[in-house]
Amino acid sequence: MYAPPDKIEQVDYALNISVRILSRYEELFGVPYMLPKLGTPPMNYIFRRLIKSVYTANHKIRDILFLTITLANLNLSFIVFISF
Repeated sequence: MYAPPDKIEQVDYALNISVRILSRYEELFGVPYMLPKLGTPPMNYIFRRLIKSVYTANHKIRDILFLTITLANLNLSFIVFISF
């Protein structure tokens, strides 16, 4: 297991959980885990990519909402201006 120095005390827990999960999958699917060791850096990479995608999606949603509200206010201001 890999861990930053400040998280080293959590390695035992992560290792125990990983062993339990892998043995459960081996029982469930009947296929042994083929790799000699379970590396977590690829999972960290996948997690970082996922977080980046969610962050980008949130910014796009925020921009769309901002434009929608701005255009609605602009239309309302124009209607009020024309009515006078």
